[in-house]
Amino acid sequence: MSNLKQRFDAVAQKWDQNNMRLSLAKNITDAILDSVSFSKDDRVLDFGCGTGLVGLNIAPFIGKLIGADLSSAMLEQFQRKADESGLAHVETLALDVDADFGSLQVDRIVSAMAFHHIEEPARLMQKFSRILSAEGILAIADLAKEDGSFHSDNTGVYHFGFSHEEWVHFFVENGFKKPSFVKAHTVNKNGKTYEVILSFAAKA
Repeated sequence: MSNLKQRFDAVAQKWDQNNMRLSLAKNITDAILDSVSFSKDDRVLDFGCGTGLVGLNIAPFIGKLIGADLSSAMLEQFQRKADESGLAHVETLALDVDADFGSLQVDRIVSAMAFHHIEEPARLMQKFSRILSAEGILAIADLAKEDGSFHSDNTGVYHFGFSHEEWVHFFVENGFKKPSFVKAHTVNKNGKTYEVILSFAAKA
């Protein structure tokens, strides 16, 4: 995991210069806003927030945004962009390998393109269920099943996307209702097509 941190630290400053990444993030954000209700009272955790391409665009609709990431360089970019946008209700949370959230309590959790880097998704889902309020909602956008060709280097990639059945298991077995699914984006890359699916559900 420390190697993963180093890799993302190294690319943080130029992360937002990739048009494919910007388009992906915009469509994921739109899918989340279309599928999940938010209020000005909500505390929202953006897990694997990166530079905030998703979370910071949700920030205007909520009460508090917490951007959580393993990469300190990504979090620096996240906070810089929040400051430049005048978003005073935004803070960052530096994660360790165990993603221990301590006494944190939130009303919504969103995550975009981070779960394929998580070795044990079910364990993380249990933690999400613990820190979510009774009416909490979890929304995760990630790749549908693919053949391993999406990344040019699969170091730190533990899953080549996920099937609907896997998501149902992750949600239902770890304190959530059966998830709904929405196609958030299609990536055309190296002559292949990759689907990005938003999975979301409330606590059971």
